[in-house]
Amino acid sequence: AGRMLGVGTPWQQAAGIVDSPELFLAEWEEITGGGDPEDPWVQRLAHESTDVLSWLESLGAEIRSVEGDFGAGSIDRIHQVDNLLGPVEPLIDALIEETWLDSRAESLVVESGRVIGVEYQDLRTEQTHWIEASATIIAAGGFVRNLDRVLEAQPRLGELSLSFETIPTNAGHNLSLLDEAN
Repeated sequence: AGRMLGVGTPWQQAAGIVDSPELFLAEWEEITGGGDPEDPWVQRLAHESTDVLSWLESLGAEIRSVEGDFGAGSIDRIHQVDNLLGPVEPLIDALIEETWLDSRAESLVVESGRVIGVEYQDLRTEQTHWIEASATIIAAGGFVRNLDRVLEAQPRLGELSLSFETIPTNAGHNLSLLDEAN
């Protein structure tokens, strides 16, 4: 995740870009194809994205440039962030026992219609294993680009408040896992 949306940031100002949470929220429905700009998560994105980028920078990340992306509205809001390992490395170290960097989710383990874990491949040994889970979150990005497909696989998600990114190049690579969760 080296491209991060930021609204009204100092990096935008330094590049001569005029932006604000109000301008971003005014475009939200168009950006998302009908999303609610009053949603609390959208409000947080609009008002707190600068704080997140500043926090990453304080941990060693570098904000290299600000670019446009039609999935972020008419104003250049995509911040190219380098050296993200700097901020993430202490978290990896602190959570090394729980962090699996060399693994790839292969399929969900389903029992009696309930997801109870995930089958994964250890990329170092190429062996396949599974791990039991009390809850499973599929976070592979971009599924809302095809919300009809998501709701076809998981109709109950239509009853929830969905929060999602808006970068169109993030196409949601693990849709097969979403199907399996059905």
